[in-house]
Amino acid sequence: MAQSLQDDVSCPICSDYFHNPVSIACGHNFCQTCIDGVSLLPFRCPECRKISQNGILRPNRHLAKLAVIVKQHSALLEESLNTKIWVQRFRENITLDAATPHPFPGTEDEKSGSCGDHRQDLPGNRKAWLVGSRCFSSGRHYWEVDVKDQTEWDVGVCEESADRKGQTALCPENGYWAVSLRNGHHFQAGTSPRTRLPWENPLQGVGIFLDVEAGVVSFLNAVDGSDLYNFTDIFFSAALLPFFCPEQ
Repeated sequence: MAQSLQDDVSCPICSDYFHNPVSIACGHNFCQTCIDGVSLLPFRCPECRKISQNGILRPNRHLAKLAVIVKQHSALLEESLNTKIWVQRFRENITLDAATPHPFPGTEDEKSGSCGDHRQDLPGNRKAWLVGSRCFSSGRHYWEVDVKDQTEWDVGVCEESADRKGQTALCPENGYWAVSLRNGHHFQAGTSPRTRLPWENPLQGVGIFLDVEAGVVSFLNAVDGSDLYNFTDIFFSAALLPFFCPEQ
């Protein structure tokens, strides 16, 4: 969004913020000093290559004001272009809920769990649910899950009231917003039906950004901040828990 806004207020000729922007016959905008150099009649629009038969240049005062505003806030916009830097301000210190039954023990600091050799027995062949100890019912929150060297996992958020006792499908209809890996390379989002996602290099970690009021759950590459998948326009009906599911 920030990049799109900057592009909208930049001249296609000089690539700088508009200065005294004017509109030509086809509707495209340029700095007046930039277009003055190519406006001998007839001439082709530098943007769409359409031939203009008149040299009327209409001042675009609204665009000029917008360019000034964007330029004044350029530092903030540049920061927002780097998603990883932006989401770090909402970073949470997530600990695991020690009371939640799961077959893979976490570490003593209750911040991690893995598919190790020492498995605890759970009744009914239940899956390995690891959930955070803190619920989120408002605000923006970001945390990262280390998935390095694991070939099967699910990470995301679930509603506190969601069924965590059986082979529940991880989809929004069941109160889950998640991404999953199967067989080391089948990467997918938990939609109905599932959405296959690009898988080029093994992930070291997954970043999860939750904006409760905006109804957004975003998944990022924890190393470079690139987008993996976004759930949007969500209405949450209950408080939310971070969850991680290493497969049995």
